[in-house]
Amino acid sequence: MFPYDTREDPALPIVQLRITDNSSRLRIPAFDAVVDSGADRSCLPGSILKGLGPLSYGKVLVRYVGDAMRENRDTVRILDATVDLLDRRGALRLTKKCENLVLIVHEEGILGRDILNRLLCELDGPRLRCRIR
Repeated sequence: MFPYDTREDPALPIVQLRITDNSSRLRIPAFDAVVDSGADRSCLPGSILKGLGPLSYGKVLVRYVGDAMRENRDTVRILDATVDLLDRRGALRLTKKCENLVLIVHEEGILGRDILNRLLCELDGPRLRCRIR
C-alpha cells in the first residue's frame, strides 16, 4: 500500500521506483514517481542519470493531452529490466521483470501504463492510498 502525497493539491499517488538493467547490472537509484494511468510510458528524472555509466539512449516524440504540445525527448532503453516498487521508507514492496522497457527522460518520475499494465493497481482517492500488486 502506498499513501498519496497530500502536500500536492489534489493529492497524488506516489511510489518509489528503482530500475536495474539486468544485462549490465547497472542500477538506476530509487526515485519518486507519480502513478499516472493516463501516461503511455513511464518517465525517469534526468537528474538521476548523471554519472551512471553506459545506458542505451534514443529519442521519442512526446504528445501531451489534446495534442496541444509535442516535443522530442530523450529515452533510456533497457531490454531486460527489473523494476522494484519501494515504499516511502525505502522498503521493497514489489518486484517486476520487464522486457524492452523504454523510459522517457523527464523532469519528474512517472509510473505509466507500460509498467502498470503488467500489474494490478487500485487508486483509492477517498482513502488517499494506492495498492499495487
